[in-house]
Amino acid sequence: MSGLQAATCNGHLAPENGCNPKRAINDIGKRLNDSGTDLYDYIKTYWTIGTNKKADRHWEHAWLQYGTCMTNLEPECQGNQGTEAQSVLNYFIAARSLHEKYDVVQALAESNIEPGSSIPTSDMRKAIEDSFGTPVVMHCSNSVLDGVQVWFKVRGGSELEVTDPSSSAKQCKSKMITFSRKM
Repeated sequence: MSGLQAATCNGHLAPENGCNPKRAINDIGKRLNDSGTDLYDYIKTYWTIGTNKKADRHWEHAWLQYGTCMTNLEPECQGNQGTEAQSVLNYFIAARSLHEKYDVVQALAESNIEPGSSIPTSDMRKAIEDSFGTPVVMHCSNSVLDGVQVWFKVRGGSELEVTDPSSSAKQCKSKMITFSRKM
């Protein structure tokens, strides 16, 4: 899981430096851990790189670059729970919910594609798209699947509607692709 990436109203990716640097937060891991839920453990399992310190910086970057671009997560849009702390939690809760709904590992298992398998990229894309019911963007590094994006539009402030990926989205160019376990 790499995160919940926001897009601008015209469908382009959010700016690389985020939308509102004033909303930068330096203690995402602590906030998730103190939330009284299993959110920290889930995010740590599926959305991490290296040490806890690196993971925390990665989550802080995700919040700054993408979470701050989701205007429906601004405190004034959160009603009675309109705090920056709740906005951060809502961002990671939404990312988790979508990760659970769009489970790449499960989608591939449904098509009998096991970890370690190397298959044509088009076959892997078809298995994922058939399971999800929508087009996806697949990313790879050295012919190994390292990310799948599902694109959404926000409707009514919080409802997510699946949409086709941007035509500028960069797809995996490998003819063959290997599926490693962690997604």
